Amino acid sequence: MMKIISVSLLLLTLCALPSVFAETIYQWSDPWGQLQYSKTPIPGSMVSELTELPAVQELNEQQKQAAMFRKIQEMRQTDFLRKKKETIEDNAKQQQLNLKNYCTQLNNMLMDVQIRNANNLFYIDQFSFLGHYNVFLENDYRKEIRKHCR
Repeated sequence: MMKIISVSLLLLTLCALPSVFAETIYQWSDPWGQLQYSKTPIPGSMVSELTELPAVQELNEQQKQAAMFRKIQEMRQTDFLRKKKETIEDNAKQQQLNLKNYCTQLNNMLMDVQIRNANNLFYIDQFSFLGHYNVFLENDYRKEIRKHCR
């Protein structure tokens, strides 16, 4: 029994041995957008799943130009999306500001109507046309404030 255990441990050790001595391979993108690999870490690189370094492939001028064109297109798309996001955020801020100003105006108009109603109680019969109009106006302002300003 001991012999079987020692043989199985030896086999396990031999199987795990290559992974212990395997070197870490790092990958990153060069200025042309091509993946590059090395055994030394470079800023912006990440660990690759490769166990061996691939053969280095030199790019010809046409490949470099195509890669540069793809990189420029990617940068334009990123810039476009950033500007679009900024525009959406600016529009949202402007809408909030407009709503705040609208609510301020509604509250001011409501206060004016309430002051007029208070003054009318002393001078005009409360069943007069003007008194009822101000009450309706006050109710309309209250509804509008409840609808938009809460």
